[in-house]
Amino acid sequence: MSVLLTGSTGFIATHVLDQLLSKGLSVVATYRSESKVDFLKKRFEGKSVEFVLLSDIESESEVKDIFNKNPQITKVIHTASPFHFNFTDPLTEVLQPAVNGTKAVLNAIPEHVTHVVVTSSVAAVVDIKYIDDYNEIITEDSWNGISWEDAEKKGGSFTYRGSKTFAEKAAWELHKKAKYNLVTILPPLVFGPVYGQTDTLNTSNEQLVDALKKGSNFRYAGTYVDVRDTAAAHVAAIDATESARWLTIGGYYTRQEILDITNKEFPEFHADKGTPGDYSGLKRAFRYDNSKTNKVFPRKYITLKQTVEDTFRGIDPKYINKL
Repeated sequence: MSVLLTGSTGFIATHVLDQLLSKGLSVVATYRSESKVDFLKKRFEGKSVEFVLLSDIESESEVKDIFNKNPQITKVIHTASPFHFNFTDPLTEVLQPAVNGTKAVLNAIPEHVTHVVVTSSVAAVVDIKYIDDYNEIITEDSWNGISWEDAEKKGGSFTYRGSKTFAEKAAWELHKKAKYNLVTILPPLVFGPVYGQTDTLNTSNEQLVDALKKGSNFRYAGTYVDVRDTAAAHVAAIDATESARWLTIGGYYTRQEILDITNKEFPEFHADKGTPGDYSGLKRAFRYDNSKTNKVFPRKYITLKQTVEDTFRGIDPKYINKL
């Protein structure tokens, strides 16, 4: 038995790979860029992982070829999807790769595959029209009602929210004809330690660093999860007995709390002070109920304090100070 992991060089995927290998599982890990996969090859040298080039995530035939050459694959974790805001064409750079990539992978899956896990997001859950309605409670049954037109024309976070929503809906639509169990993982902002370069950051950790900037909205509040908890959910889901959406939220955070932790533990970062102890922004964060997830994935999530400390320990202070 092997696990196919797509997008293995991604922030979440590197931790998924680490945890899969730590459990003694064999992995076929796809990548698109040789320069990005080198550090993984070195880190996991001698481990039971084969790195395979997947040049076009939207190519069903290319994915099928991977399955044909690796008939031992019985479980799939699909993480590959664009997550950045540095795009000029929302359609071709974000929306189409996210949706078509999911379709390509799931359409290529042979009948002997028993479990499929897809990385989705809270972005597919929180309806954009309720973004300022703080009485709304989101659950595993909630969906973002964003339209394709808004996702394509409004850009930015609208495009990202749309990409996750439409890709996950495509996965569930294809699952109607399939025999495998499907679990979609729905994390909020994912913070945590980064494998590889420490002088650059992934998109979600950039939000963590943004809190340190002078003039930041220190009362901003939201939900977060540690990347190691997110990875653990993916790994647990390959043995799920039922298909479901897992809403994996570690807790709430405010930018002020991030500041307070950072100023105490990392004075060399020279972060702004804000208003120490003022966490009033939490009143404006949406509420959630992920009790269904907790029944099938019971976990004591890593605290914000531990997440912030572990993340910043691996970052060059020079990178922080030049912000």
